[in-house]
Amino acid sequence: MAGPGPGVDAGAGAQPEPGARARRGARQQAEQNAELLARTRALEAFETLSQELDGDPHRLIQRALEIILAQLPPGFALYYELEDAERGGVFRPRVQVGSLGNDDLQRAVDAGLPYHSTHNLRRPLETGQPYYQHHYRLDTDQLGDLVRHVGATATLPILVGQQVRGVMALALFIEHKTWTATERTLLETMARSLGLALDRAEQTRQLQEERAALAAFTALTELVGSETDVLALIRQAAAVLAEAHDVDVTYSEREGEVFRIRVWPADFPGDLLAEALAGYRPTDPGFEEAQRTRQSVFLEAIDGQLDGRPGVALYHAVAFQPFFQGETMTGMLIMASRRQTHWLERERAVFLAVGRSLNLALERAEGVRRLARSNAELQVAVDELEAFAYSVSHDLRTPVRHIKGFNALLRSRLPETQDPKTGHYLKVIDDAASRMNTLIDAMLDLSRTTRQPLRVEEVDLAELVTSVQAELTPEHEERTAQWQLGPLPTVSGDRHLLRQVVINLLANALKYSRPSALPRIEIWAEEHAGEWVILVRDNGVGFDPRYAGRLFGVFQRLHHENEFEGTGVGLANVRRIVSRHGGRVDAQSPGIGHGATFSFTLPRGR
Repeated sequence: MAGPGPGVDAGAGAQPEPGARARRGARQQAEQNAELLARTRALEAFETLSQELDGDPHRLIQRALEIILAQLPPGFALYYELEDAERGGVFRPRVQVGSLGNDDLQRAVDAGLPYHSTHNLRRPLETGQPYYQHHYRLDTDQLGDLVRHVGATATLPILVGQQVRGVMALALFIEHKTWTATERTLLETMARSLGLALDRAEQTRQLQEERAALAAFTALTELVGSETDVLALIRQAAAVLAEAHDVDVTYSEREGEVFRIRVWPADFPGDLLAEALAGYRPTDPGFEEAQRTRQSVFLEAIDGQLDGRPGVALYHAVAFQPFFQGETMTGMLIMASRRQTHWLERERAVFLAVGRSLNLALERAEGVRRLARSNAELQVAVDELEAFAYSVSHDLRTPVRHIKGFNALLRSRLPETQDPKTGHYLKVIDDAASRMNTLIDAMLDLSRTTRQPLRVEEVDLAELVTSVQAELTPEHEERTAQWQLGPLPTVSGDRHLLRQVVINLLANALKYSRPSALPRIEIWAEEHAGEWVILVRDNGVGFDPRYAGRLFGVFQRLHHENEFEGTGVGLANVRRIVSRHGGRVDAQSPGIGHGATFSFTLPRGR
């Protein structure tokens, strides 16, 4: 307790003698110097301690307690953390320095001290302030005769951030009349510094965990980037976890109402493996919680009991990661440790990261499988449709041939002076039958384009375009077109099919340029990333750009057949051929009367 202030007589209010004031000042100065020295020594010691930090917080706390005890009378030190707070709480010793001096006391401490019966530990946890007892009261913590050899105690909270991480407890074997200011300074300085160091360690650990999680994710991503086999993905994930943490990893898959193990370590216990291979119904809380919450679950200190069976006594900590398809759980990844009772934060982080990356990989694999199934089903439907179109087109030839044949017989039977309307009707029938034959031929060509295999070879597009130009020119001698050919590449493709593409595009350009005073057609190629773009531009009638998407559909026309002949199949054939070569088609026009540009792409060789 502090004495009277300066200028105040303790008895009659008289001023103290000058010599007394000097002695008191010297004593206060000595106490301050001692406190400063203690603080300095504590900080110096802790600076050395911090340099020895190896990432284990309990190792750091142990070294701090060793430094403190070295500067105090004989005694012991403990560091406690509160567990099971939801069930009343138990203070568990995490670090001990020095002997407790009593075997029974040691056993009681090791078993854990109930929260409500340990005032000495509860008070700093609740108040965030140190608590000193100069003479330890035997009824403080209901330990009775076990602590008769303890003289004085001090319990201090260890604050990490704004939260009390644990309680540092010191006990001396001699009775203190008072904890000196120097000793308090030492303890409180060390407790504050320890909290700061633990905070730094926590941040360092979090960074390491994030790096570990990233490394695990990266490793797994590299492994499963191209894998679509679910069990192969699980095996690769299990290898990542086992290598990182020295754990056993299993994967069980749902089969109806039971789960059957599909992936397990080489040294998995034989009795558990036999049961798991036969199919089992899991009932342990961790499995059920993971299934209910759809989240990872970590169990610790399971004391050799899991799923109600003593056969898993090898394992002390277990983690669960469920996998779902929609609302149905399809499997469970389980990580179990034989060597430790608690999971480190780093191990939790890696397990969570692997679980997330594996979930993504499984979803991607499932998506690939669904896409493959859909593509297979679509291909079957396309093949059936192509076969149907080919069969129908082929079968239509006979009735059309009959129509034309009997129409000709009917015309020959009628007198030459027949009614003009009758002659007109017969001509309409004949023209319609001829157009039907043209459409049938177009449909057969379209079907053959899809059905016949590609015969890939090197194709000189310049030579191909020149030959097609020469082939088309005689058909349009009355209107000489102006051709402008740019450089064209040599590409890999089916020469016969690519010739059909060029014929269709150039014939269209000539056809729709007829109304122009001087038809002009340009052909050139552009080199883009990984592909060639071949373009054909004309100065013809063009089209409304709003309907560009319809041009490459079967039987789609933007101009009436009375204006321009055609079946509406040519450009659809172009699209199919180019798609089979791995390319795309496009059509652009500024508008009606302003010409058009058609283009297609082909992969560019390396």
